[in-house]
Amino acid sequence: MVKRSLSRKDKLTASAIGIAGLVGVQLLSDKIHERNLARSSPRINLNYPYGHHNKAEIEPHRALNIYREHDNGNIVCIMGPTAGPDMIPEDVEYNNTIIVGYPGADKRTVLRQMEAMTGLSGRDAWDFQFLGMTKQPYIKTNYPHHEGIWGWQNHGDQVVLVVRNIRHTIDEYHDILSDIDYAKTWSEATDKIPNLFKGEVFDDNYVRWRDERTMDEIGWYGWLIDYWMEGGILRDYFDHKLTTKEHWALLREPETYTYGELQWDVNNCDAEPMPAVAYDDLCDPAVTADCRAKVVISAE
Repeated sequence: MVKRSLSRKDKLTASAIGIAGLVGVQLLSDKIHERNLARSSPRINLNYPYGHHNKAEIEPHRALNIYREHDNGNIVCIMGPTAGPDMIPEDVEYNNTIIVGYPGADKRTVLRQMEAMTGLSGRDAWDFQFLGMTKQPYIKTNYPHHEGIWGWQNHGDQVVLVVRNIRHTIDEYHDILSDIDYAKTWSEATDKIPNLFKGEVFDDNYVRWRDERTMDEIGWYGWLIDYWMEGGILRDYFDHKLTTKEHWALLREPETYTYGELQWDVNNCDAEPMPAVAYDDLCDPAVTADCRAKVVISAE
């Protein structure tokens, strides 16, 4: 995409974004800790803190944004409107930020802080894909994990990678799946959005999912980090060897192909040289200005 010449004032800088994430991630960690202590107890609905729900969107914009301001030495809370999809200023160009991480609630908390600091709303990658493109400058995604999608076309400019301890984030990912009844499609997931962070986790379902998926999810966890830390590099998620675009496309659909069909040595011959380093076409500078994470935020 064409790069823009912007004033310092107009840009949403990576440093500001980093501060936003650091301020807010602890709030999420506290809520997740509470939930893990008592899974069956009622859960606070972090997705709709103001009781607002737009059924059409995975990431509806906030009705309000709240920030703090110094007034003669005192810190006061200021509340104001958050610009929705149709209210983003047309005369300002932004460095649009992709907020990426393993499936879980961490990215949502970072997104909320960005919205609160700037008064501009963000959008989930699935909403970009199914509801249409907007000028919203924040993009939340799990890509390239199979739960994620590249739905924002060439709208992204820079990347913030949110990373949480693997022992907690895989557990939280399952809890979200449980809340949405293990939905397989966008429409199924959006119908279940009101249940996010306030449903119940049933031990039998949890144990079954854990035994079937944990080892693969460990691979996908590292695979996603490799991808964004190495500018869209293509690797096998089983052992992280370099692989081809054809094999990588299969790895993005683990529920379509059998475990055997996804193996590296089934798709790459050991007798041949190791595949050359290859990158996702979506990380071409003509599509995304910079696919390598500018900021890595710990979600602990």
